[in-house]
Amino acid sequence: MHDSPNIFELTNRCKEETAKDKQKFPHDPTPCLNLLRCVINTRSSEAWSSFQDCFIGLIKAAINKLITEPDTREDMVQDMYLKLANISVEKAEELKFQDLKAFRAYVTRIAKNVCFDELRRREREKRSLPLVYQQMEETAYDHDDALDMETLKKYIRAKLKDAQEELLFKLMFEFDLKPREIVAQHGHIFPDIATVERVRERIIKRLKRDPRLQYLLSD
Repeated sequence: MHDSPNIFELTNRCKEETAKDKQKFPHDPTPCLNLLRCVINTRSSEAWSSFQDCFIGLIKAAINKLITEPDTREDMVQDMYLKLANISVEKAEELKFQDLKAFRAYVTRIAKNVCFDELRRREREKRSLPLVYQQMEETAYDHDDALDMETLKKYIRAKLKDAQEELLFKLMFEFDLKPREIVAQHGHIFPDIATVERVRERIIKRLKRDPRLQYLLSD
C-alpha cells in the first residue's frame, strides 16, 4: 500500500506536464516516464490503471487504426500491459526521452507492436489451419468425420479439462507463445516451464486418444 501515494503523485505530475505540453509550454517528461517505469517494475494493476488514465486515448488511437473488432481492441489494451510487464527493470531504467512527443511516440510504437503481433498470429492461423483441415480430411474415416477449420478449434477446446488447459491451448497453440513467454506473462498460473510442459503433455496425450486427431498429432 505504501506505493499508492507515489503512483497518485506520479499520475498527477504526469497530467500536469502533459497539459503544459499541449499548451506548447516547456515541460518535463520525467514524471510520465517514471509512471511507465512503475508499470514495468511493479507489474501492478494500479500502476497500469493510472498509466491508462493518462494515455488511454493515445493507446486506443494507435490500436483502432490497426484492429477493427471492438472486443479485440480491448484485448490489445490488456496485451499492451503484458508487453510492458515483459520489459526488464534494467531496460526500463535505460529509457530516456527528450520530451513528451518522443515519449508518446514510444507508447504508440508499443501499442502498434501489440497489434502487429495479433495480425501476425492471424496470418499464421490462416496458413496453418487449412493444412490442419487437409490432414484431418485425408485421415478421417469418412466425409462426415471431417472437421472444418472453426469446428476443429471448438472440437479440441471441448476436450480440455480445466481453465489452465484452456489458457495454455490458447497461448501455445493459437498465439504460438514459447514456454518462457507463458511463464513471464502468466506466472500466477504457470509458475515455471516444467508446469507448462506438464500441462502441454497432458493435453496432447488426451487428444492423441481421439481417432480424428491421433494422425494429426503423431510424432
